[in-house]
Amino acid sequence: MADAALDLDGDVRGISLAEKKQLIEAYNGAMLAVSDAVVDTQAIYRDEVSEVWYVNSEGTALAQLRPEVTVSGTAIARRNGTIEKGLESIGLRKGWHSVHGLEERFRVVARRAVDLLDAPRVQGGSYPVILDNELAGVFIHEAFGHLSEADFVYENPQAREMMTLGRRFGRRS
Repeated sequence: MADAALDLDGDVRGISLAEKKQLIEAYNGAMLAVSDAVVDTQAIYRDEVSEVWYVNSEGTALAQLRPEVTVSGTAIARRNGTIEKGLESIGLRKGWHSVHGLEERFRVVARRAVDLLDAPRVQGGSYPVILDNELAGVFIHEAFGHLSEADFVYENPQAREMMTLGRRFGRRS
C-alpha cells in the first residue's frame, strides 16, 4: 500500500463557506469596479477533493487525494446598445492558497469586455481564413454535427427535408 500525496496547498475541506464566499465576492467587486460600462458580472468558486484508489490483483494498492479548485469570472459591458463579454476561468490541481491574489486577472476580464465595446466592426462578406485542424473541426461540428443529430432531425420536419444523404452544402469550389 502506498499513498501518493499531492500538496493540498491549504486543504479546501477546512475552509468555511463564508470565507469562500468572501473571496469570490471580492473578485466580483474587482470586475464591477473597472468601469460604469460593466453592467453585469458573474463570479464562480468551485472546489473538490477526490480520493482515488488503484488496486490490482497482484496486491498493489495506491491511494491519492486530488484537490481541484476553480474560479471564474464573466463581465458584461454595454454602451449604446452594444454588448460585449469578457471571460476567464482558472482551474488548478491545488488548494485554497492557490486561488488568492487573482484580483488583477478578474479586472482584466472586465477590461476586456469594456475594450471590446470599441473594437472595430467586421464588414459582412467573404474572407479567406486559416484555421488549425482542431478549430476547423469545431466549426464543422457546430454547423453540421448538432444539426444532423438524430433527435433534432426526428423532431423537426424542416430538418428531415434538409438533412438528406447526398445533400450538398455551400458553393462548389
